[in-house]
Amino acid sequence: MFILALFLSIAPAFTYLFILRSMDKYDKEPLQHYMMAFLWGAIGAVLLVLFTHEFVFDIFQRIEGILGLSIIDYFGENFEAVILAPLLEESFKAIFLIFLFYNKVFDNLTDGLVYGGAIGLGFGMTENFGYLLDVDTLGELISLAFIRNVFTILLHAVATGCVGAFLGEYKFKKKGTLGRAIAKGLLPAILIHFFWNYSVVSTYFVALGIVMLLGVVIAFIIIMKKSIESESTMILNQLHEEAANGLIPFEHVSRLSSSLRKEKYWIKEEIRNLYIETATTLAFRKGQQENADLYDKKVLEFEIEQLREKIRKILRYAYPGEYKQPVIEQQPEENTKSEDSKSE
Repeated sequence: MFILALFLSIAPAFTYLFILRSMDKYDKEPLQHYMMAFLWGAIGAVLLVLFTHEFVFDIFQRIEGILGLSIIDYFGENFEAVILAPLLEESFKAIFLIFLFYNKVFDNLTDGLVYGGAIGLGFGMTENFGYLLDVDTLGELISLAFIRNVFTILLHAVATGCVGAFLGEYKFKKKGTLGRAIAKGLLPAILIHFFWNYSVVSTYFVALGIVMLLGVVIAFIIIMKKSIESESTMILNQLHEEAANGLIPFEHVSRLSSSLRKEKYWIKEEIRNLYIETATTLAFRKGQQENADLYDKKVLEFEIEQLREKIRKILRYAYPGEYKQPVIEQQPEENTKSEDSKSE
């Protein structure tokens, strides 16, 4: 039973993990960061929940006593599942997203959805394994594995993806504050988790919980699709500007911003992936620069120039003797001489 429970926890989680990463078409996240996010959910967040669970429960009891509330009594034995679990699990899963926020690999809404989804899948995998170990018969194991791998693990992925989406949107557009972006992401994540858990422990709202979760998963997929379409448009616009300045050929722009990039032999095959990656990164950094503060603008400008130079080297290799380096028009020097020096 142990081996089967382990397999029924790991195999679906890694299947979802592969599907999620494959959805990220244009700026695929580094595998090491992606797996770190997954492992944080599977190990780090789980351990934090286990270690702090009783401590937070005691604090909640004291606060409830001071305020004269009776929330614990109202939910009874379901309090931990319905109230405590959503609060703790969503908060601890989000910690690694905040860490990633300060890494330059995390730069847009799609990244937030992908990293958040990976964390949620990791957490769901470990949680599923714990529940599957607790059953006695093979029939119970199979039925519980089906329910948890079709519904519960996706709940964790979508809920943490909400937090990641708001963080990614904030990092790219720089509207509001980081604290507000975290709060705006955690609120729907906790509510989604709350409603699902409440529907599961209640015999009256199971169907409603399933409908709600399916709706949220569909919304996640639609948002991901729209975000990727937005990325394609942004890449097209930014690289069209570079083509107008002579950095890249105009005929490459439509390829680099669409699935045509996957076709072979439109550029030397040995440098195609490097060219795609460099040009895409250039487009994203230019997009970030538009909404960055003064310091970040300077940092990004330095990186942008490095990426442009890298593209020049790639294209000189691809088209030896044919590629012409863009001519940068020099601004006429201002006459800084004083009137006294003129008279001399």
